[in-house]
Amino acid sequence: MKNALKILLAAAAFAQASIAQTADEYFMLGNSAYKAEDYKKAAENYDLAAREGLDTSELYFNRANARVKTGEPAHALADYLKALAISPRMREASANLKILSQEASLQAPDMSSPFFELSKGEWFAVAVALFWICALTAAVPPLYGKGGKISWFIAAVAALGFAAGVCGVKKWSDFESLAVVVKQDAPMRLSPSPNAPVELRASEGLVVERSAARGDFELVRVPNGKSGWIKKSDFAPISQ
Repeated sequence: MKNALKILLAAAAFAQASIAQTADEYFMLGNSAYKAEDYKKAAENYDLAAREGLDTSELYFNRANARVKTGEPAHALADYLKALAISPRMREASANLKILSQEASLQAPDMSSPFFELSKGEWFAVAVALFWICALTAAVPPLYGKGGKISWFIAAVAALGFAAGVCGVKKWSDFESLAVVVKQDAPMRLSPSPNAPVELRASEGLVVERSAARGDFELVRVPNGKSGWIKKSDFAPISQ
């Protein structure tokens, strides 16, 4: 009975695939294929949803789960990190990321900082709001002959909050510059050319920091501080 149900779900997903046109439809097809335990098909449909413009934490979380099932831990790592970049308080993604890191012996970025409790957009909103609170509290009361210690205290607290918001935005910007190598022993070259000498090779699943792009290559830095040019197809960026 269970096998018959899987066959029916897979058949339904295949039949719908021929008429799916939107990102949401591909996402639902991916969910159906995942329930049918056709994890490769699920990942393919999630890929199509992403290409059609869907950019949600649920999409990347589900695709990461599918890629764990298909034996693609490096791609799964990148997708869990993408999900957390959008929804940093998504506990399921954090838990699965921890499990993946342990089981696949991958080194995920440290996200224990309090700055990762809010998203980049939330920190930006905090910074903007507190900037105006600080500015208005410091500037408006003196115009009416008011103010004093309380106004300056509020302005100072708002300024500290603004600084924290800026730091939060910067922290996420640094995080978004990361990428995960998805090719085993990916060559890192001395210059952005396929014929350039290989400086070193990056192992699959290694998290690197991107700094510049030129053609089909990007300059990345590995955890030990060394840099090299790597093909864009050899890594999965956390953010485009």
